[in-house]
Amino acid sequence: MGELKKREEFKSDKSRVFQTIKNRLLDNSTPTGVENQYVIDNLGVSMTYTIKEIVENEKMYIDLNSRNVDGYLNFDFGDTNSGSFVDVDIKLHNKSIFGGLMNFVMDVEKIENKLVYELKKELGEL
Repeated sequence: MGELKKREEFKSDKSRVFQTIKNRLLDNSTPTGVENQYVIDNLGVSMTYTIKEIVENEKMYIDLNSRNVDGYLNFDFGDTNSGSFVDVDIKLHNKSIFGGLMNFVMDVEKIENKLVYELKKELGEL
């Protein structure tokens, strides 16, 4: 019974991390007026992106559709057995923006690591 409760809390935590990341992205973005399309200033480079799909508060597919960026960013809140909640998949044809995206991703990893640490402590794995 206790294990099931922990799993439910874990699912809830995954959702909370997802919301934190999504909110952080949107807080730093400006709507363009087109549905689900935003502009973010990332290390001095303006990027336009469209949130294509959000799946069950666990996956967010983002198309980067700036003039100078072609690709997508996908946050996948994956399998608890993989050792990682957040798999950030970045496919870019223009690598010049990569540094800016990595800063954002590193912040995501800090959130993830803190939460994983807290969960392991709760589960008695530390």
